[in-house]
Amino acid sequence: MPKRRLDERDDVRRQQHLYLLLDDWHSGYSVRKVRLPSSRSGEGAEQSLPRPFMHFVVPRGTLTYTTSAFGTKIMVVNLGMDQAPVVDVLECSVLFSPGPNQRCCPIFFPVSDDKLFFMDVDSFEICRWSMKHPTDLPWNVLSPVPFDRLYVSSYAVQPDVAIIVSTKQGATAETYVFDVNEYPETLGYLYSCSVTSTDIGNGCSSPTMKRSREKVYSMNPAEKHVKATLVYMMGRGKFCLVECIFIDDASAGQELRRGRYMYRLMTFSLGYDMEGELKLEHCRVCYYNLPREATTDHILRHDPMVFWL
Repeated sequence: MPKRRLDERDDVRRQQHLYLLLDDWHSGYSVRKVRLPSSRSGEGAEQSLPRPFMHFVVPRGTLTYTTSAFGTKIMVVNLGMDQAPVVDVLECSVLFSPGPNQRCCPIFFPVSDDKLFFMDVDSFEICRWSMKHPTDLPWNVLSPVPFDRLYVSSYAVQPDVAIIVSTKQGATAETYVFDVNEYPETLGYLYSCSVTSTDIGNGCSSPTMKRSREKVYSMNPAEKHVKATLVYMMGRGKFCLVECIFIDDASAGQELRRGRYMYRLMTFSLGYDMEGELKLEHCRVCYYNLPREATTDHILRHDPMVFWL
């Protein structure tokens, strides 16, 4: 019989517990493992907190943001500290690691035992953990997200699959999906998933995500992506992508003048190929020059204002 590998998640199922971090220690913080309520404890039974099983030294009252990260680890981020304590509740150890590059109003997305995503104003980063280099926790900057962090209204994580973020600005609501396994190359692709029941009591599984094989954003290297808006064309069963681009290549041709902002309009419908993969159909593309009076910094910071009425 082959020897079981201890690093395979499917082979070893660790029992999980509830942990509390409290700044009740004279030199920093304590970590306590708490029992969950049971029928034997009685309704509303009052209990004493269990004794701390570990401490870590850090100025009390300074821990601003905490997030679970990398399996049994908890990362603590403070806006005024360069180093972020990483507490391993299984190993009873503390590692001090560099924190994210920017810290204003962060959102953390722990998506697996080796990846932690971080989103803030003008910042989207990932921290990866490796068993080969357990003390090395580098932060890598990813492509900017196509929305303002301050307009994020809700978010969810489908472990090892995707990050789903909803934004709302005024009456406009949008939803974005980030593929956590192919995160450097997700900008410009379309995603779909099957409609599933919201009754979690029925044991429903997470919907299967599908990504289009081709991008809807321009693939021309001379056309730099700025912003985009996707509109569903009710009644036609099609979509229209209005992408703001900047032409900065002299080889782009006379019809696409250099140093100009333009709107690239792409209409298409969606279908599935023989392998069940999402594909674009009936694609049509045209370009419009933007008036120079319209290409102010204020306009270019926002997605094109497009409506299908």
